[in-house]
Amino acid sequence: MPETPRPGSIYRFGPFRLDAGERILERDGRLIAVKPKTFDTLLLLVQNPGHLLTKEELLAALWPDTFVEESNLAQHVFLLRKALGDGSNGDRYIETVPKIGYRFRHEVRRDEADRLDFAAAAPAAPAETAPDSFATSEPAAVQPAVPARRTSRWLILVLSAAAAFAAGIFAISEKSNREAGTRSALAYEHYRQASFLIKPRDNASLKKAVELFQRSIEADPTFAAAYAGLADCYLSLGPSFPDAIPKAKAAAVRAVSLDGALAPAHSSLCFEKLFFEWDWRGAESECRRAVALDPRSSRARQRYAFALISEGRADDALREMREARRIDPGSAEIRSDAGLVLYFARRYDESLVELREAVARDPDNRFARGMIAAELAQKGLVDQAIEEIRRGPDPAQLERTGEIAILLARAGRRAEALSAAGAFLDPANRDLLPSDGFAGFYASVGDPDKAFEWLARAVDEKRFFLIFLKVDPQFDPVRADPRFAAVLARIGLPS
Repeated sequence: MPETPRPGSIYRFGPFRLDAGERILERDGRLIAVKPKTFDTLLLLVQNPGHLLTKEELLAALWPDTFVEESNLAQHVFLLRKALGDGSNGDRYIETVPKIGYRFRHEVRRDEADRLDFAAAAPAAPAETAPDSFATSEPAAVQPAVPARRTSRWLILVLSAAAAFAAGIFAISEKSNREAGTRSALAYEHYRQASFLIKPRDNASLKKAVELFQRSIEADPTFAAAYAGLADCYLSLGPSFPDAIPKAKAAAVRAVSLDGALAPAHSSLCFEKLFFEWDWRGAESECRRAVALDPRSSRARQRYAFALISEGRADDALREMREARRIDPGSAEIRSDAGLVLYFARRYDESLVELREAVARDPDNRFARGMIAAELAQKGLVDQAIEEIRRGPDPAQLERTGEIAILLARAGRRAEALSAAGAFLDPANRDLLPSDGFAGFYASVGDPDKAFEWLARAVDEKRFFLIFLKVDPQFDPVRADPRFAAVLARIGLPS
């Protein structure tokens, strides 16, 4: 006989009804099928409306005893958005807080008939719950309209996690230490914490991850994986962080010297040689080594794709990006980069599909929105391009940075572009656009002399995206100019 629905477990928001005890989601009385872990993700969000749940908190709650990639969480949020029709008819239930986590935005109500005192509630086993599902007791005295703040339900979650930690549920076994390459539990604990922090890729998290990787190395100076993680952190921080690139190279080289079969270390060396040394042969060699050592590494294949497309080897690059996407289908970053590689391959319609998938997974993905806008402008759809930027996390950037001028230039509307370019053409505002950005703008508006003047500066500054100069459609208007081959030669690329 079916269990009686657990009291206090039915939530309503908009046209939806969520029964936690029966694990049912309905819209206007119609059943909506969702995977068990997707249901658990929705339940956590619904029980904490208006409250920001960090990715780390959600990962710990949903997979308490297992280390999983952040993309798994992103995939379940993506599936939730599709199930809820998020964004359709003006409704938006789940807000992405870039690099941090998610917030349930809609008002949530508990059915009056389902409320009871917490002390009187008997725990019930969840129906058809996956073995690692997260389930906790209900809070006391929940109001019909749950306020947008940290609720007693969330307090119970935090206390439960703390109790679990104290009981040793999250303890790291000696076997885990050895498998990671260290016998030090302390070194591995610092490494594990840093590995979580590196995923959001924002500077604050990356700097904290650097500290933790360094502590890991202090606890075990022979821990190769910690050096590899440190290298990846420094590469993500980039040249704006003091001595980041030489420190990244030193850490990656040290990792390889300790364990030559460590794929992430070779992947980091590939990235460093490609973007900062312009060592094409060395970068390809390191990428090939990383992929051979760990064919399941989406990051290694992603970086290998960059190395291949930079030389104009589009088919090989797309092969690697397809494999990266297959390995990590929920990653918005990989979808964005797949869109970029397709763009360089002149496969614009396919590129837009990938970029829109990236935005569907992460609506605040500024890079993907910028690429969509650029491609729409290139098709002459400037109004749609502008609207794409306005839907992003920083709609004011169009006026503040003069980006409208860049979109007009991409559309071939030269006079309008020059008229709108006052913001970044003013010498006082030259920091609004990097030197390669100026070069692309002047190439698009038909001023090759200024385009090459700024390209020369970009080469001197070793601008990050210059590795794609050979394939970037933005420079097609000046590609036949003999000066273009000379710039490629300076970079080390054949024309």
